[in-house]
Amino acid sequence: MKIVLVSDKNSTISIVENLITKSDELFVISDGKISVNTVNENDADLVISDFQVGEMGGIAVALEVVMEQEMGRCKQTPFLLLLDREVDKFLANRVSCESIQKPFSIFELKAKIESIC
Repeated sequence: MKIVLVSDKNSTISIVENLITKSDELFVISDGKISVNTVNENDADLVISDFQVGEMGGIAVALEVVMEQEMGRCKQTPFLLLLDREVDKFLANRVSCESIQKPFSIFELKAKIESIC
């Protein structure tokens, strides 16, 4: 599975790195603007993004990926937002993204990924 992780937090990167298998490819991007290109260029199977990352937050990245998908420029890719606050879940739902509330265990994240992929 090809996974694009949009995060500038070492703790988040470490958790996701510990989840992937040897057959998975992980692309870690700390800039939302670059991540949209990475999703398209690498034909990603899953995008995981912090809600707040760099200049372009996770919601903006999700919106741009969804627009690219609707225009047929990239395949339908599940998008998982890592939320800092419960109130952010409303926005995640508005852009049709799966979400998980921080703090979460590695087991919760693994189960969530398995349920959407």
